[in-house]
Amino acid sequence: EPLYEKVQDRNDGEIKHARTGQTVPPQFPYPASYQVATDASRRQHLAAWIVSRDNPYFATSMVNRLWGYLTGTGLIEPLDDIRAGNPASNPELLNHLRDEFIRSDFDVQHVLRLICNSRTYQLSVAKHDWNSDDQINFSSAKARRLPAEVLYDTVYRVTGTATAIPGVQPGTRAAQLPDVTFNLADGFLNNLGRPPRESACECERSQELQLGPVMALVSGPTVGTAI
Repeated sequence: EPLYEKVQDRNDGEIKHARTGQTVPPQFPYPASYQVATDASRRQHLAAWIVSRDNPYFATSMVNRLWGYLTGTGLIEPLDDIRAGNPASNPELLNHLRDEFIRSDFDVQHVLRLICNSRTYQLSVAKHDWNSDDQINFSSAKARRLPAEVLYDTVYRVTGTATAIPGVQPGTRAAQLPDVTFNLADGFLNNLGRPPRESACECERSQELQLGPVMALVSGPTVGTAI
């Protein structure tokens, strides 16, 4: 069965100070102006505060992830390690993308369009003597393999065969699966780095390619069934 998590507001659960015993009212770590209805719940207050135009951290985190997803390397690495002691490799570019994201009213497609139309994104993977060791300046494209779900869907798309993932309708793409409880008998998705989703850390997804996954691509049951 798929794993679903329900989120709802409760009327209890207040935190009391361990020494004084008084109720500790929740507060945001820093102020940011936002508007909500007078009867808004705390969760609605939190959501409005997160996407406030005065809160640069949400926009910074989002555009850094988008840049990292498209180029293979974030302006801040690791993608989810945004702090003063881990500065961006190109702070001017990060600030520009952040400002564009906020200016467009948090339009993800707008930021994706900016990145994909950039010269940096359209560079070749070819290197030369002057950038052979460059890892942070985006002087060439980064060669990467497809993520596990995309690779699975690609195999079935190329062969023209309907996917057969246990527990879902035939033809369902791996990228459409609601959670990680849907597995293939040969472990194709997990072996190729699908994250277990036990945390929100980007480090859960692996892009490594070891002998086992390589053999699965060459002669494994998933590829054999597709062919």
